[in-house]
Amino acid sequence: AVVSTQSTGGANREIRAAYKPWHVVAGVCLIAFAACTITTGIQEKYGFVQPKKYSAHAYAYNFLGLSIFLWLATVIYILLAVEKREPEGYETLTGGAPVNTYNTE
Repeated sequence: AVVSTQSTGGANREIRAAYKPWHVVAGVCLIAFAACTITTGIQEKYGFVQPKKYSAHAYAYNFLGLSIFLWLATVIYILLAVEKREPEGYETLTGGAPVNTYNTE
């Protein structure tokens, strides 16, 4: 059965707070697996083409693989190391209270 978050008000804060670390880990794993799949495909393509050792194709494949790895490292750093930031004046707009867009009554 599909439950709409608009009719039920969504999960309460405790459930969402408990689920967040698992959600982040699942997202990081998904992105890492996608990058591994991409680099494996590049490696297979490199194997079929078999460019000479110091050719432009070899450098292009190596650069592409390294750039995907650096992209992955940057995304994982952003997801894990950067804390959630709120815009300036956020507390004055809400009066310091958390914003709840759902009607829970």
